[in-house]
Amino acid sequence: MAIVINGSGTVSGLTEQASNVELTDNTKILVGTGDDLQIYHDGSDSIINEEGTGTLIVMSNGTGINLQKGTSETMAQFVVDGAVNLYHNNVKKFETTATGFTLTGTAGTSPLLELNNGDSEDNDTGRESTLRFTGKRSGGEATTNAQISAHHDGSSDDNKGMLLFSTNDGSNITEKMRIKENGLVGIGTTNPSNLLTLREGGGDLSSTTVARAEETGLKIYESTNGANNGNGIWFDHGSLIAGIASARASSSNWGTDLRFYTHPTVTNNQHDTFERMRIEANGNVYIGTIVEPQNGTAGLEIRPGGSIRMGTTASGSHNMFEFNNANGNVGKIVTSGSGTAYNTSSDYRLKENVDYDWDATTRLKQLKPARFNFIADDTTTVDGFLAHEAQAVVPECVTGTKDAMMDEEYEITPAVIDDETFTVVTEAVMGTRSLPDYQGIDQSKLVPLLVKTIQELEARITALEA
Repeated sequence: MAIVINGSGTVSGLTEQASNVELTDNTKILVGTGDDLQIYHDGSDSIINEEGTGTLIVMSNGTGINLQKGTSETMAQFVVDGAVNLYHNNVKKFETTATGFTLTGTAGTSPLLELNNGDSEDNDTGRESTLRFTGKRSGGEATTNAQISAHHDGSSDDNKGMLLFSTNDGSNITEKMRIKENGLVGIGTTNPSNLLTLREGGGDLSSTTVARAEETGLKIYESTNGANNGNGIWFDHGSLIAGIASARASSSNWGTDLRFYTHPTVTNNQHDTFERMRIEANGNVYIGTIVEPQNGTAGLEIRPGGSIRMGTTASGSHNMFEFNNANGNVGKIVTSGSGTAYNTSSDYRLKENVDYDWDATTRLKQLKPARFNFIADDTTTVDGFLAHEAQAVVPECVTGTKDAMMDEEYEITPAVIDDETFTVVTEAVMGTRSLPDYQGIDQSKLVPLLVKTIQELEARITALEA
């Protein structure tokens, strides 16, 4: 039979099983001089309570301690010299390890991790919740290396929030980046005025900037559409020293230039940043000028139709183009007054094994001058040579190999571009085709052969006249 003890401490009855002691609801087992440990059932729940000032300790000399429902479901597990495991519906979800912890499963529709400071605040930067990353120095002192904080962004009872990213500069945790409630991002500033604001050492580089997920690149927007209104990327070192910018021709003309700027070395004026290159809406490219380089105007102009124009303000002889390889300068195009000279390297210091005694007349007779027209122009007949025939006599005047072919990649089906977003709707279908790799001839290389032949013929005529 069981012994039943009421709240007064008197025995009121026994059950059939004498080995058990049965206590009524809210009757407590009190342990300790001050009744510190209390064990009882309150009618709904079973309670073990440390009522004193000490710590409730559950000890085991075995392999660990389990919290479980009967023998069928484990809820928590504490392994001696090992892990602490937490379960959901008898499935392990959390496990401590020698290096940290392992979390199993997904968040579902609920947050995986929620930080809440519990304060009721409506002030700006209030309601702070912080994720802090810490470490220890070699002496054991704890340090905060970096942190991410969420704050209220506003001064009223609303739900506006912002994120602050801070790092340790060696002395203090200081904010380095902020994302405000309206999406404005500030790096090096706590008050971004545009979608992206960058600040360094008192200087400010601000722009309405956004990267679109469906595009590979960065878009920079300007809110106005008037003449010359545009936007760009500018490089600052206490003043503007270089930049890339766009500009519209007019408010009614969507033709847009792309302009490149640098600062000259000949002035100390911080505002002297000048345009050095321009790509116009029509495809014209200007380098060193913003107008056609003619009539004494310096610069280079390249037109989509294939025209290239170069001008200089220099008087006398001036090198317009120079050609260099691993051996140094190998050719020039030089202007002098109103004339142009096309020069290839010919300095005696570049040459060896010079031979003046060779038979030019015999070689010249092997050349086969012909009259022909090009397939692309059947109305014009010209004098010239077939490259491979001239190559057999004067190989240095011909480039390429007879009947050579080359592989070329080309668009079978062009890509489809969205006119509004400039994104690729349908990728281009590419293919490879084999095309002739045509030979070329530099007929100026025949001049030495012609001169030498004339000299030989002149000598023969002189000998015959004598």
